[in-house]
Amino acid sequence: MGRKKKAGSGAGLRRAVIFDEDSRREYLTGFHKRKVERRKVAVEEIKRKLKEEQRKMKEEVLSPR
Repeated sequence: MGRKKKAGSGAGLRRAVIFDEDSRREYLTGFHKRKVERRKVAVEEIKRKLKEEQRKMKEEVLSPR
């Protein structure tokens, strides 16, 4: 009692995948671009935190006790 297959269902329906070279290149290089952007943002954040930390340290040293 197996399933019966319909004859010819999909035999003539082949689909071809077509790549747009510019879209493909943008997709592939996008990984690198996003990674570089994340690193850039992270470096800026670290610099900002370091500057804030230095400012706090300077205030602590200069503040009267």
